[in-house]
Amino acid sequence: MKLVNVTELRTRAAEILQFATKEDVIITYHGEPKAILKSFTEDDWEDYALVHHPDFISQREAARADDAKGKVIDIDTMIKEIEDAEI
Repeated sequence: MKLVNVTELRTRAAEILQFATKEDVIITYHGEPKAILKSFTEDDWEDYALVHHPDFISQREAARADDAKGKVIDIDTMIKEIEDAEI
């Protein structure tokens, strides 16, 4: 892990971004940590986009609400219902 202040980030952005592919970089402002640079792959981008998509968030919240109300079925029951519907 490396600490970098905002001024250094401005002047050495490309070099610091390259370093962040190997190790986390903490960005400080007036000596206090404010952000972190982490390596980010194509797979990470896909996961991030999905998890933060409004439709996914609303579906996840609805599923959690159903679970809290006991409106869930186990996987075996669900598979059986799907198989029966296909007949």
